[in-house]
Amino acid sequence: MIPLPAFMLLRSVALALALAGSAAERPRLQLWPLAPLDDEAGIASVDPRFELRPRAELEARLSAVRAPFARDEYARLAAVDTALDRIREAYLEQRWDDMEREALALEAAELPLIADPRRCASLWELELRLVLVYLSRNLPGDQERATERIAFALALDPDRRPARDVYGPDVVGAFVSVSERVSARAIRNVSIARMPEDARVAVDCRDLPDGGVADLRPGLHVIHGRAAGHLPAAKIVRIADDPRPEITLAEGQGDAIERLARSLDADEIDPRRGADRRALTAAAVADGSAGMVIVWPSGERFSARIVLGARSGPTVVAADVEAAIRLALAQLDAKGRFVAPSITAAPRAPADTGKPKAGIVRKWWFWTVLGVVVVGSVATGLALGLREHPDQRLQIYAR
Repeated sequence: MIPLPAFMLLRSVALALALAGSAAERPRLQLWPLAPLDDEAGIASVDPRFELRPRAELEARLSAVRAPFARDEYARLAAVDTALDRIREAYLEQRWDDMEREALALEAAELPLIADPRRCASLWELELRLVLVYLSRNLPGDQERATERIAFALALDPDRRPARDVYGPDVVGAFVSVSERVSARAIRNVSIARMPEDARVAVDCRDLPDGGVADLRPGLHVIHGRAAGHLPAAKIVRIADDPRPEITLAEGQGDAIERLARSLDADEIDPRRGADRRALTAAAVADGSAGMVIVWPSGERFSARIVLGARSGPTVVAADVEAAIRLALAQLDAKGRFVAPSITAAPRAPADTGKPKAGIVRKWWFWTVLGVVVVGSVATGLALGLREHPDQRLQIYAR
């Protein structure tokens, strides 16, 4: 027989181990607020059933993974500047063919880098060097090529002109003349197709409007695209030849964390976008979480949403951030699965009173079967979770 003190000690140890095991088994979810929260550590404890990981942990890992790729981008930009200097030296030495060959090769190799709206100054400088080739060489067709490239440079930056004291009045005059002719061209509404559909797209170094339609004049234009988990892409199109240009982004390489880190800075990630949400959820899962809790301000209220892999709960809205997170987490059971609503048992059939039989829509069994089918469909849908869709509109409000 175990003495009472020893029994009590064993019971305490067993209880502590059970509690520790229970805490260790709590589903882990990645909390991702779009705006900084005043007390993210405190908010992480709103539901003791789950371990909510703060955004800073995943953000730090993404930044660490991105660091070498960011250094590579800076090195490539430095190499672009060096190449531009080398092309200008060829201009001073009147080596026109060498200028054209190296400029076109640089454009083809680094267009996704220098057509990024944050780095378009380098692309403008490159186009200027091609203009210098065609204005100086005077081979058949060079005048038309010069006009086309000047118009392209003006599309990139309508107000920028070459330095008169560096390139002389003839080059500046050519820009002025082409600018006047270009302004007389009719503007067309051009629809830009993109894949993925919610990729960040810029045309001529300016963000494409939400409708996906750009106002462009005939001539050369550059389309640049970025999306979470994808490699950036860019292409130069001639609008007269391509009535509906499109841009397709290839999926990035590496694991989910590397693909996301290479494609976007952490502060650019917006999980309200479908591509961002999918890439961020995949990165969170790769980092050890079961899914995501996304929260963002909605006017004076807060919205929250649960994402588990390819499944997503409805957006919930509450007066404060803790209530929104708590309401979103209420969609999950203790194991981190979407909860199915309970189904009320069907009523029993009424006794036969001998009265005339009612039509089918007045039959009790008709409405019972219909109710069970509808409730069963809702239960199945919530049990499986709402499928991820970039245009999810369903919202739940907490009054």
